[in-house]
Amino acid sequence: MTEQIHEIITLAIRLVAMCLTLLATRYAIPWLKEQATYATVKKLVQAAEKLACAGTITKDTKKQYVITLLQRRGIKIDEQINALIESAVEELDWMSGEIYKEFEKDDDDPGKDVPEDG
Repeated sequence: MTEQIHEIITLAIRLVAMCLTLLATRYAIPWLKEQATYATVKKLVQAAEKLACAGTITKDTKKQYVITLLQRRGIKIDEQINALIESAVEELDWMSGEIYKEFEKDDDDPGKDVPEDG
């Protein structure tokens, strides 16, 4: 009797493990791939912005620069990739704006970070 219970428990554990593997394959792996793709797009957008600021590429060719590098990495350019590029640009613009606001705050009180001699 005890042997049968152990066998049932072992089979139940195997079944749960197979279900978890199936769920990971179905949902987690595609999500991780999308996150990795977005991270790559963000880095390339940042690089294109830096190159445009340095004058290496023109501001008009930044998106094409990103697309070309993505294609070289074997990433097919479709609507989703275009949306990721636009999202990365928006995020970069937002972050730049937030940094600018922080600098403005610091300029309002230039002596606030200077320690006082007592």
